[in-house]
Amino acid sequence: MFQLTFWITPSLIVALGCAILYTRAHAKSTLPGGSAFLVLLIIAIPWSLAQAAETILTGVDHKQIAT
Repeated sequence: MFQLTFWITPSLIVALGCAILYTRAHAKSTLPGGSAFLVLLIIAIPWSLAQAAETILTGVDHKQIAT
């Protein structure tokens, strides 16, 4: 079942923040550690979107079993 809750907000904020940081850091990727930072951002974006999808798509029954 599809549930919109408050708990998806942090994941979406992180995904948006990483996307904004990626676009700004891409221009300065020649600095030391720049390419590693870009890889970190590329990994964090899908992870946070997957976390938000898990929060939205997990049913109440499954959440009650886990607690």
